Amino acid sequence: MTDYYIDEDGWKIPTNGDNAPSSAYKIIETSLRLSIPPVFSNDPKSGATEMLDSLVMRYVPALGAVLLTHINTQFSQSAGLILDESPFSVTDVKFTALVWSPTNGQRMRGKVTLCSPDHISLLVHHTFNVTIPREYIDCDNFKYASDSSETGSGGRWVHKSSTQVLAEVDRELDFTVVERVTSNQMLTLTASLLDIHRTKSKSKVEKRRKSDSDNAPVDDTKVAKKAKIPIRTADSSDERTSDSSDSDSSSEDEEPPQQTSSSTVEAKKLKHKKK
Repeated sequence: MTDYYIDEDGWKIPTNGDNAPSSAYKIIETSLRLSIPPVFSNDPKSGATEMLDSLVMRYVPALGAVLLTHINTQFSQSAGLILDESPFSVTDVKFTALVWSPTNGQRMRGKVTLCSPDHISLLVHHTFNVTIPREYIDCDNFKYASDSSETGSGGRWVHKSSTQVLAEVDRELDFTVVERVTSNQMLTLTASLLDIHRTKSKSKVEKRRKSDSDNAPVDDTKVAKKAKIPIRTADSSDERTSDSSDSDSSSEDEEPPQQTSSSTVEAKKLKHKKK
């Protein structure tokens, strides 16, 4: 079985493997702290839903992704918190979200919307903007060829010694994400066509797979003990430090109080009688 298919232009498009395009869509269980306006005091859940709706198709820093949709909205507490004289109710809201969260080194595919001498512009899923600057294009083997026709679409990138087309408008192109840029709650990507970034992408995939296989549950108590941070157990209400070795050593350094022997007490009694 081959790991590619031939498109209508004769290109080999990978269908699996480390260099194949992958999806950046993810379904996550998460929570956000929201400030519910007082107008929703009689129906706070509707207020929380409306606040989440206002974040749809925007980059949310707390999620590190673009929020696409959400369901199963629930409050984490039974009551909200009103701070000082603010009329807003602050509360944590749990929900299930569909997000778009590409990562650096990820292989993706987009449709070219513009070719120019200094960059290539693409759209992923007809929505998200991607830019490939000239320094991330193999200029040793490819060059920009302008369109001389009156209704030209801005030119294209072609191979220097053959008729191979690297990028032209309305053509799909695979790339590697090298940077995420956020501005005005919008997420755009900077991508690369160089083999060096594709190699790094492959090595990152291998490392990620290895880390996932080696990932094991960690004892929170041991982690806290190693970091020497305060922990609170379920059986006690007092705050304790997990560095028991330090407390033991400090107790050993302290000298115990000297106890008065019985012979010393008797000698003091006889001396008092003589007086």
